[in-house]
Parts: sequence; structure tokens; C-alpha cells
Amino acid sequence: MFPFQSTGRPGAFSTVMSQSKVWFITGCSTGMGKTIARAALKRGDKVIATARNIAKLNDLKADGASVMELDVTVEFDAIKAKAKEAEAIYGRVDVVVNNAGFAAVSPVEELGGEGFVIQYKVNVFGVVNVTNAFLPYMRTRKEGTIIMMGSRSGWRKLKMLGAYSSSKAAVNILGEILALEVAPFNIRVLTVVAGGIATDGQSGKASLRSEATSHPDFVGIDDYAPMHDLLEEYSNTLEGKQLGDPVKVAEVILDVVRGEGVMRTADGGLREWPERLVLGSDAEYDIRNTVKSHEKGMEEWHDVLVSTDRREFDPR
Repeated sequence: MFPFQSTGRPGAFSTVMSQSKVWFITGCSTGMGKTIARAALKRGDKVIATARNIAKLNDLKADGASVMELDVTVEFDAIKAKAKEAEAIYGRVDVVVNNAGFAAVSPVEELGGEGFVIQYKVNVFGVVNVTNAFLPYMRTRKEGTIIMMGSRSGWRKLKMLGAYSSSKAAVNILGEILALEVAPFNIRVLTVVAGGIATDGQSGKASLRSEATSHPDFVGIDDYAPMHDLLEEYSNTLEGKQLGDPVKVAEVILDVVRGEGVMRTADGGLREWPERLVLGSDAEYDIRNTVKSHEKGMEEWHDVLVSTDRREFDPR
């Protein structure tokens, strides 16, 4: 076994599953963040809902959630202060849901490095900073759950989504590596790889609103105009027709974290904790196609592939 490689026993945690939990959720103004918050409240859990615009959390506050203003792109010290404030509300935070994100929709050449930085500040660096702000508390308690909201987009190639898809690919693998690093502290990481979800934050036109492309320094390139037009046309037909049901997605996530519902086997036992939680037939389709493509390429080029080795490979 390689150093720091997975033991293959991701389910070996002693966490009490069914107790009431405290959830800290980013990006709750719309979409899956709000849906997960509502699902947790309905199960009797405590919720600390966050968003950049706290006024958009009034409905969750009325439902019993604590609310907090949070921009995940601020300096790490400011995020640490928010984590300390959140820990003080109920005395602990059991589950951190890294949900905040957006899609920069434009060709790689148009976005440039600055556009990618804007995309990654939210979708990747924000995830790292929020996670790291809570890990010291979880390590001290020897208990906790981090949820990474990845995406099937990290497994598929789609024009105009280079920044978004690569950011989600980063989140997908980040969650799996983090799981190895924090397992000795009895901290679980759940990487959710979901397909398209018909939330209020993922309507067709809403998906085209981008902080990167609305930046004052962004300059479009005429040659790519037909791509923009095609995507606009496609997004209009997609609005509200995504395959995934947000409530069902939220309920599965709650089941897994709490050890209820879908986590229970027919004989009353528990399924192993998933290394990654793939949700949606469209996500399955994209992942299987990508895996098949990689396997086909390696088979066709296998003689070349192995020709660069200095010695015989031993996978043990």
C-alpha cells in the first residue's frame, strides 16, 4: 500500500448517527443550500444558514434557523471569526456543508486567468477556507462531518464551462483526499457528485449569470458569439427541467449523515460510508462515459503507456 492511501474501510467511524445535529450551511439564499437547511430543520436538527445577503435568509429564520452573513471569498481570518461565532451559537457545529458556488459561463480564452481566479475563489478556495475554519473544533471533539458539494460537471467536457467544471473536478478530488487526512480524527467527509437539479438557483437563465463575465475587466471575443448564442438557446429550453429533485437530494444527504433511511440495510445494519455519493442518473451516465473513455484510451495506447517505465510497476 502506498503511504497515506485509503484503507478501504471508510465506514469505520464511531460517531453516534441519530442524535440531533447542528448544521452550518453556506450559500443558503437559493438552491440546494436552502433545501438542505429546510430538510435538516424538519428532522429536528439545528441549522446555521449563511449567505452573502442575510436578508435572503428571512424565510429560514422564520422556520427556526439561525442566520449569518458570510461571503466565502473574504480573508481566512474573517472566516475563522465566523466559525468561532457559529460554534458559540449552539456550543458546537457537527456538519459543515460547503454549498456556496456559481458558474462562470464563457470560453477559457474569454475568461482568462482573472476569470478563473474569480471562479475558484468561491468554488474552491472558499471551500478550503470554510472547511479549515471548522476543522480545529472537530479535531478537538474527535467528531464531525464535512460535506463537499461536487458535481457531475467535474466528470464531463462541455464547451463554455471550463472554469466551472474544472473547479468542481477540484472539489470532487479535494473531498476524497481530505477524507483520508481527517479520518484519524473521526471526522467524515461526504463528497456529493450530483447531476442537474431543478432548484430556484439553477434555472436556465440563472445559470448564465456569472460574476466572472460581469466583471468590469471582462471583454468578450466576437469569434465565440455563436457559442454564447447556442448556450443561451439551450439554457432557455432547460429551465426547470433538470432531472434531479432538490428535496430528494437533500433527504438522501440527511439520511447518510444521520445514518437513517437509505443508509439502513434490509437487515437493520448500516451501509458503509460512501467515498463519494453520486446522485442522479445523468451523473451516473456522465461518470460512466468518462471512465469508459479513459479505459479505451489506455487500452489503445497501452504499449506506449508502459514504455516510459524505468522498472516493472508493483501496485502493492
